[in-house]
Amino acid sequence: MIGELLSKEILDLKRDRRLLLGSILLPLIMLPLVGGVLLASIVHPVVIEIVNNNPLNEPYVHYVGNYISSSGAKVVYNDPNSTPDVALIFPNDFYLNVSRINSTTYLTVEVSVGSGSNALSLVENALFNLSENITLTRIGLLAKEAHVNVSPDAVFNPLGLIVGYRSVNNHPVSQQQDQLFQFTKILSLVLFPSALPAVFFIVEGITGERERRTLESLLSTPLRPSSFIISKVAAGSMLGVLSSISEVLGIVLFSVALDVYTHSPVTFALPFLGVVIGVYMETVLLTASLSVLVLMLLGGSTRNAQLISTLIFTLILLASFSSLFLNFGSLTFPSSAILLIPYVQLSAALVDFAGGLYINTLLYLVLTLAVSLFLIWISVKLLDPEKLLFR
Repeated sequence: MIGELLSKEILDLKRDRRLLLGSILLPLIMLPLVGGVLLASIVHPVVIEIVNNNPLNEPYVHYVGNYISSSGAKVVYNDPNSTPDVALIFPNDFYLNVSRINSTTYLTVEVSVGSGSNALSLVENALFNLSENITLTRIGLLAKEAHVNVSPDAVFNPLGLIVGYRSVNNHPVSQQQDQLFQFTKILSLVLFPSALPAVFFIVEGITGERERRTLESLLSTPLRPSSFIISKVAAGSMLGVLSSISEVLGIVLFSVALDVYTHSPVTFALPFLGVVIGVYMETVLLTASLSVLVLMLLGGSTRNAQLISTLIFTLILLASFSSLFLNFGSLTFPSSAILLIPYVQLSAALVDFAGGLYINTLLYLVLTLAVSLFLIWISVKLLDPEKLLFR
């Protein structure tokens, strides 16, 4: 019976090929466009103009310019035709004041409106580096005049710092593991919204039957409620994955890129990729089960379909952004109650795996699967043909 219903769902989609092709091809067109815009924003370099009012300042000017260039920004010198993000102006007497051990010299920084904080940060870092260099030179001169044999760097930087990394469960990890943990948070922003097409296919699979006036005849057959619900969930999940194939491929490629970037070993990279795919599949299943449950509770009208889309979208946003701001492994009650929100468990599974909490990841995946199946079971029990037809 379930196989026959799935065949019917596929046949209905074949009749509306434009809808199916649009659901598949539109993401394939739009996502590269979005990626192109993001790439252009990243590739477009920050432009810093350095204005030098005295040739004697050039050693300091080029020191700052080389530092900024090494950070990936474009540096232009005394170019009135440029439109820089930040202009750094060396005054005429800069070299003179720098050479005096008890004097302070000033520079002017002009920031273009809308240039962003990154450009100013580059300039500030370069000037801090120059200031440190000047300070070390002055300490060396003082030590020389006092006939004291000291290291200027030891005087200026009396403290050293050795940085190490630990997982949430206090196990030492590498810096690459920390990078993977941070990037995994970003991955959550892409992963969960890619399951949204499943909402459309689940809702359309039921409300579409109602609009085509085939739902009444379908429910009047000796059809078991479980067969009806399971077929709709299976078809919606399958078509949701199919329509999101570009997102899925992008997520897989992004995961592989993370592994390459962080130099993760194959023994970690492959399980991580498996967790990403598992989280995505469970996200689609949870989306389908929640959608059909709300339909069983509220009825199959178009207004209820809009409510379902809003509800699922809100929950997905909560899960996506919670991964950015929360460290799930260290949550305590009552903050840990956020894990009761649908999708947040899957976000925690992904982040905890990157953080080394593998047992937590397995627990979240198993519990989410169990909850999804339980919601489907409840939907079967709540199936009311009259509510679907008239509410």
